[in-house]
Amino acid sequence: DQPFVRLHARMTLSIPPKFANNPKKGAEEMLDALVMRYSPTLEGILLAHTQLQFLCPTALLIADSPFSAANVSFVALVWRPRIGMRLRGSVSLCGPDHIGLILERTWNCSIPKWGLDEGVWEYVAGTGAEGEEGAESTDSGWWKTRMSGEPLGGENKTVDFTVVGMTIANQMLSLTGSLLTDPLNPANLP
Repeated sequence: DQPFVRLHARMTLSIPPKFANNPKKGAEEMLDALVMRYSPTLEGILLAHTQLQFLCPTALLIADSPFSAANVSFVALVWRPRIGMRLRGSVSLCGPDHIGLILERTWNCSIPKWGLDEGVWEYVAGTGAEGEEGAESTDSGWWKTRMSGEPLGGENKTVDFTVVGMTIANQMLSLTGSLLTDPLNPANLP
């Protein structure tokens, strides 16, 4: 189960009047504006689009709007993670109440403390040393296994986790993950 999906999509686009003489260019610009944003229609983040086609030779002008509404189809590459999916992220931040991950060098995921088995993992506070000019040190601490003492993510700082939540705000997608053995068990969710 991969988060990257190639699909044939259909969508209604509002094309600005400045593209009345070249509606295909207008439709492509409208799709370009959706790249790297969450789209409810695609149920994920549009990464790329190609093979744009109009489904009808005419577009609709509704009421007094100058925009034309055109039904289009296209091939889309979409990043579409799902709850229950196993993904891999790079540890970017560790704190006593959560772990921050970056996926594919682009997307954020947070593993809250309730998504960690404290019988397996323990938090080690950072040195608290101050850097230059009184700035806080970036060494905020880390999570390690209680058994071996190995830091979370090991040398390459990557972690396999299960997606247990998704937040969509301002067309951006943020994931919540878990390292628990049975992460989707209702008893393990807050």
